[in-house]
Amino acid sequence: MSRPKSKISVDLLDEVKNDLMPQLRDISQIIHLCAFAAEARRVLSDIDLAAQVSPQLEASLDRFIEARAEWTTHDDNLGVVLRSAAWQIEEINAQFDASSMKASS
Repeated sequence: MSRPKSKISVDLLDEVKNDLMPQLRDISQIIHLCAFAAEARRVLSDIDLAAQVSPQLEASLDRFIEARAEWTTHDDNLGVVLRSAAWQIEEINAQFDASSMKASS
């Protein structure tokens, strides 16, 4: 039979939740942005490949899109960003676990 949580432990868990939720929202937004960037990079790469095959397409794209290949000058840091997000989630999980253990004692 489990014992009811004390007011102190509930308050501690609420405090931890209030501290961690904004961090989790920020990480979620970063991951969504990473997904968008990965898809954009894939599409732009495919467009460049199609332009290499079709001189007419390449001329049209160059006429309508200024600095069409600018995206290739930026490093693909997706892996680094996602590893950082994973590390941050692990840290939040450890903080929550530590706080949960304090609350249950």
